[in-house]
Amino acid sequence: MHGEPLSAFDWATGAGLVVAVLVAWLAYFRWKDHRVEPWGALAVALGLGAVAAGIALLAYRFAGALGLPTSPGTTAASSWRFCLGVVGPVEEGAKFLVTWLVVARLEPFDEESDGLVYAATVALGFSCVENLLYLPHVAPGMRVARALSTPLAHAVFSAPWGFGLGWARFSARSRAARAAALALPLLAASVAHGVYDHVLLAHGATWLAGAVVLALWGALVLRADAVVARLSRRTVPASARGR
Repeated sequence: MHGEPLSAFDWATGAGLVVAVLVAWLAYFRWKDHRVEPWGALAVALGLGAVAAGIALLAYRFAGALGLPTSPGTTAASSWRFCLGVVGPVEEGAKFLVTWLVVARLEPFDEESDGLVYAATVALGFSCVENLLYLPHVAPGMRVARALSTPLAHAVFSAPWGFGLGWARFSARSRAARAAALALPLLAASVAHGVYDHVLLAHGATWLAGAVVLALWGALVLRADAVVARLSRRTVPASARGR
């Protein structure tokens, strides 16, 4: 951890990089959507991502009272317990909660593929708060690595439950199918997030983890247009569903 206090210049440049990367990714996600989402709805999702970060911080505070690990410890086993048992479920659960309770009920959230777009936007808001909180505690090189990799990592991990949320809302034909579409992708996202954080905490491999996430995102992008087009053909407009 970087123990020296940050100067005003370091704060400004660090925060500026975090915000610039967030804006760039938000613009990219909006551009990739086949039906461009309104900035107002995206701003709400972004703000709720910041709220989700606050919810996650509160959950971390209560983890100890529930007998859960509160730090990665000093061994690989303790790191795995912390990352898989606390970090992944808490952070993905907080992002999912605000998306499910609020964002998915916004008027522009009107087709299955919107689950991916708005989940990614919530993830960006979450990662922005997380990176700003980390600024005083990491070295300059790590600040750059985190600013570049963390937003994308959160977006990638949110993709499974974002897809599941869109499918559950617009395509699921039974209560059981809807529940499975919400729970299973959230579980998968929590595990993937936990594995990623274990690599960061136990091995300090921020650049390696970032490269893995970029590779995963590249694979998703190659399939994104086909997936979104397929989802859009299957989605019935909200007006036809009596919203």
